[in-house]
Amino acid sequence: MKIHVKAFTLALGILSMLLTGITFLNWIYSESCQLLQYDLKNGFVDNRIYLAVLIILIFLIILGIHIYKQVLFGRIHVIFTVKIKKRLYLAVFDRNDGAGIKADKQIDLKIIANVVSMAVIVCCFIVNSRVFFLDLPLGTWEPAKTIGHSFGAVNGDDYTGSLEAFEYNYALGRRTMEVDLILTTDKKLVLKHDWDELGEDEADWDKIPQTSPLSEEQFLNTKILGKYTPMSFVQLCEIMMEYSDLWIVTDTKNTENDEVKEQFEVMAETVRQLGCEEIMDRIIVQVYNEEMYKAVHDIYQFNNYIFTMYLRFDSEDWLGIMRTVCRFCVNNGIETVTIGINRISPELIAVADHYGRNVYVHTVNDMTNAIQYFQIGVTGIYTDIIQDKDL
Repeated sequence: MKIHVKAFTLALGILSMLLTGITFLNWIYSESCQLLQYDLKNGFVDNRIYLAVLIILIFLIILGIHIYKQVLFGRIHVIFTVKIKKRLYLAVFDRNDGAGIKADKQIDLKIIANVVSMAVIVCCFIVNSRVFFLDLPLGTWEPAKTIGHSFGAVNGDDYTGSLEAFEYNYALGRRTMEVDLILTTDKKLVLKHDWDELGEDEADWDKIPQTSPLSEEQFLNTKILGKYTPMSFVQLCEIMMEYSDLWIVTDTKNTENDEVKEQFEVMAETVRQLGCEEIMDRIIVQVYNEEMYKAVHDIYQFNNYIFTMYLRFDSEDWLGIMRTVCRFCVNNGIETVTIGINRISPELIAVADHYGRNVYVHTVNDMTNAIQYFQIGVTGIYTDIIQDKDL
């Protein structure tokens, strides 16, 4: 047997063993191929357990390669017979190994080994592609410097989510805007933060009359602050169809799986009924924890997500939490993380940079502060009044 044939068989065997081991580890430890690249680049600083198991795996593979090499080059002889329909087949790696053994036909195990190795390699690529690539968001949104908070302020009034707020901010050049979405009593989505008076600093809620759940009709017939036009999700869809360069970031607040599913099922059904599913490619879904992402992704496979951290910082280990979230984002194709102004720091931004994630900070209305945030490395800000052209 020529030496290059043996070398080819050995190379295929090595590759198939290595890919099988890595695929198995990735499956067990939820390590996507992309995340594995980050870990390899950074010396597995955030995943020491994976590194330890990988080292053990490499030793086992080296042992397997050594044994396989001994078989291929005739130092270990593998011979067995198979009887099929009264015919006796002799399976060998080298024809000389079968000398003196009577058989109807010889089977070359090198060919079988090569076929099996190639099949294993193909299967590993398919498994990794299906699990870690084909089902991920495409990330089609080009991050803007600013995201209009509830469209952005209009006439000095923020948090309105009104038609006038959209028209005013769009005219100023804003193309990425965040909206609050909530279900009405008749299970329609409308643009409103909450049915309760939350007393948040960002809004003068006592001026807004809708303080208890309303039907869609009741909500749309009640002016915001007595002068602004409320909007439904249907109307938002119509606007997105008219303005093809508009990107919408959702803020749905609810994180309970049943409520999340209900909201996004209504959203998906609404766009299907309107025949405008193409606008879903320009909807950027904010998720607040890992479970919410999975719940939303099971309903509709959006192309763009933002992981918002304000509910996720549930302990003092902010850096550890940030690393965990960024690793989840890499595994699931989420390119952007949002952090509140009370938590943002160069250290958290450094963790995001480590994993190639964009960082937004909310909510910023002071130009001096905005410039400082950009100087420490944020990608963009949520804001009521600052426009992209101001930065």
